[in-house]
Amino acid sequence: MLVAPWLDYNHKRNIEFLPFQIDERVLDQIGKLIIFSSDDDDADVTDNVAHIRDKLPKAQLREFHGYGHFCYEDMKTGIFPELLDAVRSED
Repeated sequence: MLVAPWLDYNHKRNIEFLPFQIDERVLDQIGKLIIFSSDDDDADVTDNVAHIRDKLPKAQLREFHGYGHFCYEDMKTGIFPELLDAVRSED
């Protein structure tokens, strides 16, 4: 599961652990990937989600309206049942 992923694929920042390429075979190794994205998150995050989806088109995308960056400040709650349901899901 990736929630509001940010990978700095454009290398805007010099962060040592981020210079990597997405291995397009990763879904063969992990079976399933779910990406949680919100329509009002930062542009960097939504761009990164698009980049991941370009590299991994079989990844599932779950889009939300008004969840921001999925933090308490944005969601006004510490409860995220959609994530819990996805973690508990067996399919």
